Amino acid sequence: MAFPEALATQPDLPGELLFAWGAFFDLRDDRPMMAGAIGRIPFMAIEKWAERHGVLGADQLDRLVTLVRAMDDEWIKIEAERIKAAARP
Repeated sequence: MAFPEALATQPDLPGELLFAWGAFFDLRDDRPMMAGAIGRIPFMAIEKWAERHGVLGADQLDRLVTLVRAMDDEWIKIEAERIKAAARP
């Protein structure tokens, strides 16, 4: 079985970003959904995930929050465009 094209052409992530990607992936279902609007992953969810996974100190937490929020913002944009396109006749 061949890889889908989208997976076959994805760039490799630097090792230091894999931790943040794992956090984003784990937290993706914690976002609020409100009447067709997509909410951001809450800070408290990121903070709880970080605590459980041994993130120590405000600097590490701030970096994780920044990375997860950047990924989340992109995901929300892409998902909003997908929903908009699906609603067109």
